[in-house]
Amino acid sequence: MADSKRWLFLLFTSIAIFGAEWVVDETGILASRLSGTSPDCFQKNGTDSTCLSMTDSQFNALYVVHFWAGSVISFLSGFLVTRYGVWNCSLATASALFSGMILFTVGPYCSSTTAAFAVMMVGRLLYGCGYWGNCVVSQQVKSHWFFGRELAVAFAVYNCSFRLGSIIAYPSVGAVVEKFGMQTTMWIVFAIGLVGPVTATIAGWIHLRYAEISMDSFVLEEVRHHTVKSTLGIVRHLTKHYWAVAAFLFFYYGGIMSVMSDFPKFLMEARNMAETQAGLISGIISDMALLSPLLGVFTDRYGWRDVQMVICSTLFLLGLLGLVSISGFNAILYCFIVGLSSAIMGACIWSGVVVVTTPGTVGVAMGLSSAFQTFGAGLFLLIGGFILDAGTDTKSKWLNFFVMGTCAVGVSLIAALAAWYLDSKTPHRPLRSRSSVKPSLVSAEDTMARRDSERDPFISNISSYSCEPEPTLPLIL
Repeated sequence: MADSKRWLFLLFTSIAIFGAEWVVDETGILASRLSGTSPDCFQKNGTDSTCLSMTDSQFNALYVVHFWAGSVISFLSGFLVTRYGVWNCSLATASALFSGMILFTVGPYCSSTTAAFAVMMVGRLLYGCGYWGNCVVSQQVKSHWFFGRELAVAFAVYNCSFRLGSIIAYPSVGAVVEKFGMQTTMWIVFAIGLVGPVTATIAGWIHLRYAEISMDSFVLEEVRHHTVKSTLGIVRHLTKHYWAVAAFLFFYYGGIMSVMSDFPKFLMEARNMAETQAGLISGIISDMALLSPLLGVFTDRYGWRDVQMVICSTLFLLGLLGLVSISGFNAILYCFIVGLSSAIMGACIWSGVVVVTTPGTVGVAMGLSSAFQTFGAGLFLLIGGFILDAGTDTKSKWLNFFVMGTCAVGVSLIAALAAWYLDSKTPHRPLRSRSSVKPSLVSAEDTMARRDSERDPFISNISSYSCEPEPTLPLIL
């Protein structure tokens, strides 16, 4: 059956993000080679003559530009996907991924570190556009193709794929660079990263070939006619329900990305751990995130996304409070708590965005949510970098860093509680419901759309389907 091809789409789009994540993580793994501080670099009388000599500011800019690119392209992708289609956007994002990889990999061949930095920045920027653009494409397709079936599982499997990519990439690339040097390692990562644009293109073709005969035709027809004006109208009429979920995503993701990126450094500086030991302990967070698909099954069967949002924020907050208030707080316990929190978040938040919007507006909402996600990550990474660079005393600077993370996660908890409250005031309780419910029952925008349709004809075009109760669709596992 054509409808079963959604699983094939999920397979290829998950492989795409798995391969793409290797190139994303490459910058962090090669940090000491890019800055010339590794004992193996020629600057330290080592044997690797391909190392660069980037300053801390240059490296931070190279790392964060990936997220800044995502902030812009994610919002635009929400409109572009609905306007020009999944196939065209899949080709565009695959091209950006490939171009970005090429520039980033050949950058170190420049005659100076300054020139190499400029070329690699352009490559990283292009790659960020392709990476986050492809994420939005995949999210929009899953939100339509898996609605009423295995929505949370689909998002959890996708999120699990890039976590798995990170888990494998860090030890593998670290071992390869010690043996072959930086430039050879970058070409090996380039070869692995080619999986990203290739499988992203295949996933787009699967959608082009099968989606129109397996998805609701009124949804496809509706989203094809979005314009810039109608897209702005969609954003203007998104409900408080959606904005609470988006605020949660902004602060939670910003907090967890900043903490995860610098936690190994914290263990080495403040706890005097070896680099290998610090990496293994920090990796527990990503390992725990692999539980997301199992938690996604729970979400599809029972719902309760509002409660899960509160739980994952609370767990993360407790872990940070432990580090801030208890001297010598167990690092393994902290990583276990944060990892469990991340797994719960991956199982509930993206399907939560889907159920609080209508089928015709979910593409724009997904793009906007991804923009919040990447902007939050970039902003808090930047703030965290300033805090660590400004501090001279090891203990005080790390205390300030984790206080910053605690504040961010505290705000995400407030947003989660707001979403819980708003959900309790919504007749159909979309966040509490299972995803195996008809869109007309779970969309939090239905009531507002009907109320506003007389004042704004555009809204009546977005959400014109019936709100009469319909039978629950069976859950397909």
